[in-house]
Amino acid sequence: MDFVKVAAESLYELAALDYAKNYFICYTLNNQQAYECAYRFGGSDDPIIGVFLRKTGIVQIAVKPGYTPDKCKVELEKLLSSIAWKQINASGEVAKVIKSMSFQKIIYKGAIISKCLPDHFKVENKQNKLIFKMLTVDDLPEVVELYKTVFKGFATYQYMKEKLESGRGRALGGYYKGMLVTVAQTDYETCNSALIVGVATLSEFQKKGYGRTCLEILCKPLIKQEKSLYLQYDAPHAGKLYSDLGFQIIDNILLIKRKLNEV
Repeated sequence: MDFVKVAAESLYELAALDYAKNYFICYTLNNQQAYECAYRFGGSDDPIIGVFLRKTGIVQIAVKPGYTPDKCKVELEKLLSSIAWKQINASGEVAKVIKSMSFQKIIYKGAIISKCLPDHFKVENKQNKLIFKMLTVDDLPEVVELYKTVFKGFATYQYMKEKLESGRGRALGGYYKGMLVTVAQTDYETCNSALIVGVATLSEFQKKGYGRTCLEILCKPLIKQEKSLYLQYDAPHAGKLYSDLGFQIIDNILLIKRKLNEV
């Protein structure tokens, strides 16, 4: 059995089986951004692996939970040898399989994936000067302006609008004298889990505990509903915050770059 070229949208349900690892695949499809092409391994009604090639040359890979990708190493290497990619973003066992392939590559560490079980969440209950409220679509212009000062890239206004309107996620903001200074959001909430995204605080308000308080307030109702929490991060100081809240590292994204003479 070989990989078959398919419409990327047909693999959404496969990616959605693990939002924590496949967040950016789901985000891209929900945001109606086009992939250059996509490939499926397994049957159309039960795909096992999905390979997504972005127009930038970045490859993202979704694997059905419980499947060992080493079983299709030959087929996956054959596919990757036939398409023009520059970088593969892969986690866990997928990255391990790709690292063992014959093409020349350079490997860097990317984002860390962490998980917090409901009974591991730690609340500090520290008081501060902020006023917190759940955000609506009307508040998104302020969120965008805050994100511009903190992130190089972030979810589009339209994506966040659709998320809030559909109820797929929520957003919380902290205000100081009427100014939005910290934000935390969720995405892809299910009956059992939620993904924490878009955690940011204006630089002049950092290191005051505002971001932690915002996260605590956002997560409390999720914990009460017995939901496990997931997130991705790449900044060391963020890792300290999440660890203090009870998050534990469960996986690491590797950035596998192809050497130029291999493209």
